[in-house]
Amino acid sequence: MTSKNVSIINMKGGVGKTTLSIHLAYYLAKHEHKKVLLIDLDPQANASIVGIPESELNNHYKDLNKKTIFDLFFNWMQQYGPFPKISPPSISLIDCYYQSYCSSDNNDYLHIIPSHIALSSILRGVSIGPYELEKFLTDQAQNQYDFIIIDCAPTYSVLTTLALNATKQVLIPMTAEPFGVHGTKLMKDVLKEHEHDYGGVEIKKIKIVGVVFTMWKKKMSLYAQKAETDIKGEWGTNNIFAEKISNDDNYKIMNGENFDGGSGNIDIMESGLHKPRKEEFKNFVKEFLERI
Repeated sequence: MTSKNVSIINMKGGVGKTTLSIHLAYYLAKHEHKKVLLIDLDPQANASIVGIPESELNNHYKDLNKKTIFDLFFNWMQQYGPFPKISPPSISLIDCYYQSYCSSDNNDYLHIIPSHIALSSILRGVSIGPYELEKFLTDQAQNQYDFIIIDCAPTYSVLTTLALNATKQVLIPMTAEPFGVHGTKLMKDVLKEHEHDYGGVEIKKIKIVGVVFTMWKKKMSLYAQKAETDIKGEWGTNNIFAEKISNDDNYKIMNGENFDGGSGNIDIMESGLHKPRKEEFKNFVKEFLERI
């Protein structure tokens, strides 16, 4: 089994990127019966905070035997950074992930590797690398999962480079608004610069899985309509998902539960979403599977 890897990125925050990442990962695990790894590569740890119950995330942080994505960076710096040169202990995949969902027969599951705010302090002193993430996925995760999804920070940094090098595919959530048009231009600049810097034999052109409109409103202003047209013009019709993700509070999650509070999990099919919204997400996932 070789996993299909994708980074979910937008240079603009507030587009529902993390919400989309978690719902996509959970849906693939539970309803498509896939083995999924979700990596939180944002120092703000949003995917970790919303996708993992608070007490269990705190226990993960406190457990000295458990690791976060931060530890991969620190492991690298111990070898190459301003530290005494030692051979750091290897990090095992099982030490990193939180098991968010597992079927009764253990055949499909969602694992989440949480982030930590400490990651931001490491980045302030790192201008190159580290490249252990790609090696980590190749050596330990590539053959264990059907899908590896990386939820990225909305900034262009070494984190973005890491994610793109490790996945070589990108899914771009986008809002139909003037800021969304600006975000489109920033995103295209990032991809162009990345391919210029890393576009040799080893790293091919980044594949755009697609641009999906999120936080979609039924009644669109003239500004939103123009933004939608401009964004489609920038990316090309073939790169735009046919399905849109609506602006609905029932998509929102916190600490491993839907905001409706009754389900005790993050399963869209058991949430307070109305049937049309559930169908739109099912259609989005179907299109995602066709595109990736």
